[in-house]
Amino acid sequence: MGDYDYSYQRTDEQLLYYSALPAIAKLRWLDDAWRFTMMARRARRTYYHEGRPTQSVVPEAREGEAAEPGVTPQSPAGSTG
Repeated sequence: MGDYDYSYQRTDEQLLYYSALPAIAKLRWLDDAWRFTMMARRARRTYYHEGRPTQSVVPEAREGEAAEPGVTPQSPAGSTG
């Protein structure tokens, strides 16, 4: 899970509910989850030492990710593909 200390588990009932959803609803849910993840990755992080903030950092976009959630990365001008 990398540097993140968060996990979430689904119940069998939740999985059955999700599996019964139409494809478009699953795609919307997936898109919402992706947008939330992108916003969380870019959230300002504040590091503390002995109860006091020592550093505040805004992570940079990773290679291939959009600078803003919901914005598709553009290929360089003049490139085809």
